Amino acid sequence: MFDYEPVPADLRTLMLDELQHDAEHNALYINPLLKSDGAAAYLPLLLGALEAGTPESFAQALATASLLQSQQTYTRQGREVTAKLPANYALTLAAGEFNRYYMRAVCRAAIQQAVPAVEIYRAKAVATPRQTTDERIGRRLPPDAVLADLRQTNFEQPSQYGLGAPNSGLSIRIPLN
Repeated sequence: MFDYEPVPADLRTLMLDELQHDAEHNALYINPLLKSDGAAAYLPLLLGALEAGTPESFAQALATASLLQSQQTYTRQGREVTAKLPANYALTLAAGEFNRYYMRAVCRAAIQQAVPAVEIYRAKAVATPRQTTDERIGRRLPPDAVLADLRQTNFEQPSQYGLGAPNSGLSIRIPLN
């Protein structure tokens, strides 16, 4: 799925710090498609994934715990529509949330190391990449601005830099050169 290589312990610590930041600022994202009793079980699973897991292990935990509703209702062209959730929705949610905390941790690491920019890269292969997504690859951005932006966005509202959009396959890293 996502190519993070093994996530180093110091980066995981920063990911956990960012989760704590959200908790302290009443900014924890709770997906509206979780079952009514799912939020209480969701947070420990997210914590476990950030401590030692992967997007895939987080998705497996979500699926095993059966925390997601089976269908969603939304409005399309003025009509209310009810549809089944996609079969891979747990993985989409898990990958998006894990990646959001990962990117925030990378920004924090870059700031600590006085690195002037983080770089957008394709962290997940996609069958049909969007042109707008491909155009972002290689773009370098100030880590403090990206961190501030990612702290104000969530799974449903990607960042102004196009980061965090479900299934985009994009993440950030400290540039190699």
